[in-house]
Amino acid sequence: MILIVEISIEDARRLGMDVLESNGITKETASVLTDHLVEAHCAGYTFAGLPRLLGLLDRLRAIPVDDLGRVDIVKESPSSAWIDGRGNLGYLTCQRAIELGIKKSVDSPIVTIAAYNSHYSGRLGYYTEQAARAGLVALHFSSAAPIVAPAGSTAPILGTNPICAAFPTSGEPVVCD
Repeated sequence: MILIVEISIEDARRLGMDVLESNGITKETASVLTDHLVEAHCAGYTFAGLPRLLGLLDRLRAIPVDDLGRVDIVKESPSSAWIDGRGNLGYLTCQRAIELGIKKSVDSPIVTIAAYNSHYSGRLGYYTEQAARAGLVALHFSSAAPIVAPAGSTAPILGTNPICAAFPTSGEPVVCD
């Protein structure tokens, strides 16, 4: 049996926030996660939307309390930064990275932000679209654990290694995710 439930975007956001906050997640962290999940769902990526919430809670519970939601800049220059996600979800690490990249682009024509030590980041287009809306071209590359077996093989040795690009236009950004 398949159960389909329709709720408003506001109710979906409230549900996500309530579930996360009732499980000890700060309002700021819950907001970053909920915004991404609701947007992914509305964009048609239902597998990356609110249904991921319970799985994310399991991952969040595995992060030490002092590190939960914390993302550190390890090294920085006017046009670059290296970010340690401290084992957090990539949603948090990538959001911090894109915000920092957009900020640095005011003074630098090319900006590179690299991040490590984080997990699943959701829909890459979510981040690059923010940059495109700010008038910037954005490229996002991600590594992935080996979960794909090549043709003729039974052993997973390849990652999905997603790639995304976004470009500003006079209207809606063009996003290739």
